[in-house]
Formats: sequence, C-alpha cells, structure tokens
Amino acid sequence: MTARPLPIALLLAAVGASGAAAQDMPGDVSASGNEPFWRVEIEGDTFALMRPDFDPLFLSVIERQTREDGTHVITSASSSPALQAFLSLGAGPCNDTMADQTYPFTAELALGDTVLTGCGGDPRDLLTSTDLWTVTEIAGAAPVEGTEVTLGFDAEGRVAGSGGCNRFTGSYEITGEGLSFGPAASTRMACPEEIMAQEQAFFAALEQVISFDIGDGGELILRGPEGPVIVAVGDGS
Repeated sequence: MTARPLPIALLLAAVGASGAAAQDMPGDVSASGNEPFWRVEIEGDTFALMRPDFDPLFLSVIERQTREDGTHVITSASSSPALQAFLSLGAGPCNDTMADQTYPFTAELALGDTVLTGCGGDPRDLLTSTDLWTVTEIAGAAPVEGTEVTLGFDAEGRVAGSGGCNRFTGSYEITGEGLSFGPAASTRMACPEEIMAQEQAFFAALEQVISFDIGDGGELILRGPEGPVIVAVGDGS
C-alpha cells in the first residue's frame, strides 16, 4: 500500500517527573514505536519513515530547534508532494517493553489524526551520561564500608572501573534485546577476604546482566534474568 500524502506532525511532552537531565540535541537519531510499528531514521539531512504496509517516506531536514522545555524538534519537508514532518524528542528515559530496552528520549508520532508513541535516541548515551557510576548495591547488598565499587562506559563499547580492590576493564554490548558484558580483565592485588568476596560477587553480577534501566532518581539499574543485580549512581547524583 502506498502512503497517502498527508501532513505529518510529531509531538512530544517532556517527562518532567522523571528527574532526568536535559539531553543535547542529537545529530543522527532514530525513533520507533510498537502496536502499530513505526520507525524514523534521521541521518544528516535525510528523514526516513518506515511503517508496515506503507512505502518508505523520505523527506529533507530543514530545521532543528530546542524549545524552552527542553523538547527537541526536527522539522522535515518535501515539495512534491507537499509534506511536512516534525519529530519531537523529550527528556526520558523511555522504556521499550517489547524490546526490554531503555532509550534517552520519549517520542510521539502523529500522522494526520493518528498519534503513535515510542522512544528515541541511542541507549548508549544513557550509560555514558556520567564519567563514573558508583555502585550502591550488589545483589541487594551495600558495598563493604570503606570500599568504592565503580564502573564507567565509553562510546566505543568499553567498560572500566574498580571492584573495590582491583581495577578492571572489559567490554559491553547493546543490542535490540538489552545489554551484556564481556569477560573482565583485572589487576591481581590481594585485599581482606570480605572485600575479595565482594569483588567476586560484583564480577559475577556483571556476567548476569541482560538489560538496564534508569531509575526515577537517575540511578543506573543493571538487571539479570530475575531482577536487579547492580545499582549505581552517577557523578553529582
């Protein structure tokens, strides 16, 4: 079925109650939603909208604007046929329950009288939003008093930090299904037995991670198959 030449308006209200900090205007960005499925891809000056049973719609980006409430609006248009699209991205985080993934922006897509909701942005931006996450819970228990367990993410898929005794480095991967960590390499310092046990519990928890979430207070929640295994707070939290 060919998409009808309808004007398109994309609307979004920022989620002020979440406590999430304002995000910078993204360059290339994607947004999508479910039931029914839709997906927008913006690369450079090209806006592409994909929906089942419709031909892809391609427009040219003509303006990027950030409103006073922090909502980002990307305006796209074509002259033949005359169409206009407004993609708005508001402060998240936004949870895609079907994919079990968390995104930095919430999104709404309106096609004529039809309004479709979804999420947008790169989940990696949430992990790299702070230089260092300080762990407050490992398998439901607080770290040993006087120790600091940390982890920090970079945009290239590397993670590094401290298990409370030894420094470690490793890799992480974000897919459409969630988050996973590769094997960690660490230094080999010896510490008191209680601290070494904590460190082993931390590394074991990382191996269990299948997804992540951002809590109402901005904390990072790393989840295993049966629930949270690590909770951490960012710089300034």
